[in-house]
Amino acid sequence: VEDNDGAVDSHNLNVTVTTTSTTSAIDIPITSGSDDVEQKLSNGSMSMSSTDIELGDDTASNGLQTVGLRFNNVSIPPSATITSAFIRFTVDETGSDATSVQFFAEDADSAAPFTSSNNNLTNRTTTSASVSWNNIPTRK
Repeated sequence: VEDNDGAVDSHNLNVTVTTTSTTSAIDIPITSGSDDVEQKLSNGSMSMSSTDIELGDDTASNGLQTVGLRFNNVSIPPSATITSAFIRFTVDETGSDATSVQFFAEDADSAAPFTSSNNNLTNRTTTSASVSWNNIPTRK
């Protein structure tokens, strides 16, 4: 995965949930093209039709950007505790620049679909918690 041209063509959310009596893992793929978007930071324009996403800097067309991923139909009982969660990315292009990204979640029980309105991604309220992914390995 690369900052300059590390395009990603698929993404799944894997969550391990523990309730008072059971532990189970769920795998939630993104199934709709409108559930992964890119927002250009310079002017807030939304790209909703890309066949992949670039994390960070899409130098070919967008420049610096924020990426949104929306996972639908995630049913977690109110009494459950999420004990682990991760996102699996599949790389379809690489570059050579070191890359770091920061992940936030939207602070909503059920995230609204993305729209083409400017700043639709960055205008959403995020949780105070975040996770950093630093020094993402590059591949040649």
